[in-house]
Amino acid sequence: MLILSLLGGFFLILISLSFGLFSGWENLISDSLFIQRSPNENVVILAIDEESLDKYGAWPWPRSTIAQLTETITAHNPKVIGFDITFFEEREGDDKFINALTSTTSTVLAAKVEDQTLLTPLDQLLELENVEYGYVNFIADTDEKVRATDLVSESDNQTSSFSYQILQSYFSTEVELPPVQLGFTTVPDNHLVINYYGPQGTIPTYSLTSLDSEQGAELNLENKIILIGSTVQDLKRNLDDRFISPVGLLPGVEIHANIISQVLDGDFISSPSVLLQTAIILAVFVSSFVLATRLTLRAFSIVELAALATYVLLASLVFGLGTKLDLLYTPLSILLAWLIGIIWQYFARKRENEYLRQAFVQYLNKGLLNKLLDNPDHLKLGGERRHMTVMFSDIRDFTSISEKVEPEELVQFLNEYLTDATDTIFEHQGAVDKYLGDAIMALWNAPILDANHAKNACVAALEMIDVLEEFNRNAEDHIPELKIGVGVNTGEMLVGNLGSMRRFDYTVMGDNVNLSSRLEGLTKQYQVSIIIGSGTYQELEDEGQLNQFTTRKLDVVTVKGKSKPIEIYELMHPSHYQNLEDLVSKYEEALEKYMKGEFKSAENLFSQLTDPTSELMAKRCQELHSSKTKWPGYWQWDVK
Repeated sequence: MLILSLLGGFFLILISLSFGLFSGWENLISDSLFIQRSPNENVVILAIDEESLDKYGAWPWPRSTIAQLTETITAHNPKVIGFDITFFEEREGDDKFINALTSTTSTVLAAKVEDQTLLTPLDQLLELENVEYGYVNFIADTDEKVRATDLVSESDNQTSSFSYQILQSYFSTEVELPPVQLGFTTVPDNHLVINYYGPQGTIPTYSLTSLDSEQGAELNLENKIILIGSTVQDLKRNLDDRFISPVGLLPGVEIHANIISQVLDGDFISSPSVLLQTAIILAVFVSSFVLATRLTLRAFSIVELAALATYVLLASLVFGLGTKLDLLYTPLSILLAWLIGIIWQYFARKRENEYLRQAFVQYLNKGLLNKLLDNPDHLKLGGERRHMTVMFSDIRDFTSISEKVEPEELVQFLNEYLTDATDTIFEHQGAVDKYLGDAIMALWNAPILDANHAKNACVAALEMIDVLEEFNRNAEDHIPELKIGVGVNTGEMLVGNLGSMRRFDYTVMGDNVNLSSRLEGLTKQYQVSIIIGSGTYQELEDEGQLNQFTTRKLDVVTVKGKSKPIEIYELMHPSHYQNLEDLVSKYEEALEKYMKGEFKSAENLFSQLTDPTSELMAKRCQELHSSKTKWPGYWQWDVK
């Protein structure tokens, strides 16, 4: 489903890119990338502005006035003069203007395309060897912004544009369709994306009146390109020559100046091919598929948004270096892939959560279950090794009890007890792994991490004794008194889904699990309620939690199926003993003698104690004392 959605999104973007469905939006976004910078110093505008109109009169000016200004400009020795003014009609003073043009190094006059007809300057002007012309028209986009131009019209007999003709004159070359070499610059393509330098006034602009002032003497126009055109909006005088550009309203003469400066600087804007853009967009969707299937929703969102921000930042940086990256289709691809991924993860997580809820609702309390649903990564198919605590509890002599109670009543009171015991485990952050008839197997530190897993298991074990005693007090008279044995062990185990995702069996395996079961069995032999392994004892001691419990070292034993001796401890319920401290002290003193093989001394010390475990140990010492078998230093158990 995710693959199909992403493929659909990819082809949707690809179709939009191929047909330019959102090119207008793309242009608007790209417009924001232009930053003001310094133009080429060899391009200057002499403006027909308000001051000029006040001084030289209303437009159009007499040709004699223009001739006089031309002579003044020529005296500054410019390389090329470009008139963004049309000279289509004969007027008085043309002879003076022609005479003034003969003195210029090179002059380019404005032509214009109207109704698919090219209007050119007067023939007598073009007869001069140093005079050329170029069309001044701009082609605007649908939003009326001028963003690009053709340097040479491929119709109209390859007529040069005004700005391109000025460049050809500047470098004294014939008009040639790009790509072409102009000076040290290679013009790569006839279609030129205009790399604007900034808003109006960025190109050095002076009023024509400055030629007759003190400022005129300071103007450095030698060997430069001088553009003459209107910078004012005056509808009455037919001087409305402004156009919309990405950097704001610009006079036509300044747009020409931007083009010329751009070519002189070699400051072109190139765009990746459609093939490369397609490859980038495809990479976005492929990577999004991988991320959506492997990351959490939060991580996936962070990566996608970071990728979007990085791409936009990169596009902004490389634009300044002359490369225009797509700022619509690729970001749109990232957003669309992100949205598809979010929707897919939402439904996938919903299905997964329902599956986990059904699988774990009977094993975890609500808080732990919610944590698991928030982060299913706690589960790992195939299992993982983890340091954790396992508890086994079992009702003693349940078989004989079941013979004395009707089956229906047996099931009822067993369910009541198991419910209360399970609630106790849940209350202390445990998870019920399984019920084995009247037995319970519980886990701590899985599937949810628990830094206090040994402590919580021990507290739960003690409270399960309280629960059982309360249950016995409230039971019917004919219900035999129930007693349980609890074994708790801590260590490294293999935990996880050891079945399949179709048949979910979340459990633990390993020697430490088996040992926990053996410890529960030994509670019958030592006639105690709770036995903890040395791993649990050490964990409590390492975490500084041992002083919260009363324990005594029971014995050093080997359990069935194992040859390595281990220390076992009783987790003592305070209500079951009197003078706990005295009992523990004397018992462990006797145990020390016993471990050294001083059985007679140990027997005497054990005999002074009245608890069942001490009586057992006293009897064992008596048997060992009379036995001729070599003492290995530990007791071997062959029972489960």
